[in-house]
Amino acid sequence: MFEIFVLVQTKVGKAFQVTEQIRSIPGIKSTYTVTGPYDIIASMEIESIESLEDIIKRIHAIDGVERTLTAMVIKKY
Repeated sequence: MFEIFVLVQTKVGKAFQVTEQIRSIPGIKSTYTVTGPYDIIASMEIESIESLEDIIKRIHAIDGVERTLTAMVIKKY
C-alpha cells in the first residue's frame, strides 16, 4: 500500500468546487481546502503505483485545476 499526498493549485475562486470533484475520485481518502501556495491537499492510499497515473490524470481533467505536486510517503514514523 502506498500513501500519497497531492497538492493542487486552482484558478481563483475554484478551490471549493475542485475539492468536491476530487473527493469523488475513487482512491481519494481525504481532501482539504487550505491556505498557502496550494489550494487543496488530497490524500490517497493505492495498491500500485500504476493506479497513481490514472488518478492524477483525472485530477488534471477537472476544470479549474492549474497544477499539482505529488508527494509519496516513503516512511511512517
